[in-house]
Amino acid sequence: FSLSKPTDFSQKYSAVSEINRTYEAFDQMQQRILMLMDDIRKGETQRYSLELEKQQMQMQLLHSQINPHFLYNTFEAINSMIANGDAAAGMRTLNALADMLRYTTKVNTMQVPFSEELQHAKLYLNVMTIHSRQLSVHYEISPEVYELQTVRFILQPILENAIHHGLKQNGGIGTIHIIAKVANNKLIVVVRDDGPGMDAQTLPQLKLSLMDTQAQASVGLPNIANRLRLSHGAAGRLLIDSEEGMGCAVTIIQPISSDTDSEAKIIDKEKEI
Repeated sequence: FSLSKPTDFSQKYSAVSEINRTYEAFDQMQQRILMLMDDIRKGETQRYSLELEKQQMQMQLLHSQINPHFLYNTFEAINSMIANGDAAAGMRTLNALADMLRYTTKVNTMQVPFSEELQHAKLYLNVMTIHSRQLSVHYEISPEVYELQTVRFILQPILENAIHHGLKQNGGIGTIHIIAKVANNKLIVVVRDDGPGMDAQTLPQLKLSLMDTQAQASVGLPNIANRLRLSHGAAGRLLIDSEEGMGCAVTIIQPISSDTDSEAKIIDKEKEI
């Protein structure tokens, strides 16, 4: 017999073991590929559903922003200005209204620079001061926020809420503060009014409505909260603080990021859950 046979056997055994390990690794890799393909299919479904939901909300926004009652009252105010000989004021108001409507047609994007969102809010407030000249607005805007991205059309609904559900109870008399700053790598925007505030029963109900992920039928605060979640996941938040007789403060929190693919972030978070 040959002394080399044990060595040959060892080599053959080692080769078989290596083949088995390779086969097992291949099998694991194949299973992983199948799992990834399944994840991709699920991800595409989630991405499609998310995009469809965003488009539906954009159409809701387009219809809700063009409020017939608001337009009627504004045109009546413009007509009154012209009839009273103040054509210049009427023209300024008409231009502000035209710029507002132009902003509403930007349905292809959910996010805009904060400077654009703030300008739209100012146009709205300029028009509203026609109806209530005793409305005062103060701005505290940090310079670094102007170029930051924000979810579009979130300030006007909050301002409408402050005017119609807050200051209206004071005869339209009051002050609104708009504060925007950066803190902890987040864009923080606060809208505060000095209206009558909310009682102990109303505030919890409103906070509960902000958790409704199906709030698409209106363009009120629940709608804003839902759009923040769509764009930023759990990092996008809408907070309300109020006390009866002490006014109301609405705070918008959005993460600052150069990555515009927010949909991918949401899908990744859903996979982790």
